[in-house]
Amino acid sequence: MQAPTPALTVAGVRLPRLPDRSVTPAGLPMGDVVLAGTLAAVAQAHVWLDGTLDGSRPGLAVQSLLVTGAVAWRRRAPLGAIGIAAVGVLLDFIVYERGQSDLILGQLLAGVALAYSVAAHEPRRDLSVAALLVLLTSFWLGDYQRATPADEYLMSAVTVSGTWLVGRLALRERTQTARLRSAYEELDRQRARAEAAAAEGERARIARELHDVVATA
Repeated sequence: MQAPTPALTVAGVRLPRLPDRSVTPAGLPMGDVVLAGTLAAVAQAHVWLDGTLDGSRPGLAVQSLLVTGAVAWRRRAPLGAIGIAAVGVLLDFIVYERGQSDLILGQLLAGVALAYSVAAHEPRRDLSVAALLVLLTSFWLGDYQRATPADEYLMSAVTVSGTWLVGRLALRERTQTARLRSAYEELDRQRARAEAAAAEGERARIARELHDVVATA
């Protein structure tokens, strides 16, 4: 039997998650696995078919698999996914000299997806901010490794931070919606209790009146 998807808890509010209609044997949402596979395919096609790349193709292929494959864990373990992606970027930084690496489209898209996911699915703000810093560092290491102009560093910061902020806004919206739903459900329960108490009081009143009528008959 499929285990239920755990709910997030933010500031004491449980945020329900949409049920995973299809999961892998590892418990990963099939949608995330498909997304990771698609990004991996895009990255591998770029690595092996683009004749302008300067870096070692086997090395770039392995690195791309690490970064894009991490997307499969973007909701189940967003912090771990970013850690895996960061290892891939660090390997590129260690193995190749500056100017030998290249920007791989699939990796770029994976980084953006992870920035959103860790913001939207990691309830602890401090951990989410730490993950943002790790992602920023990874993007900047990539910019340094490719010897890009200074404005590319700013573009990386805007892309990652902006995507992360969108994720936090999405989490905030979910939190507010859950709070409103919880408040509405509590009001509904109170109304039901009040109606039950009123009905019980009415039955008791009718019973007393009947008792008085019988007693005086």
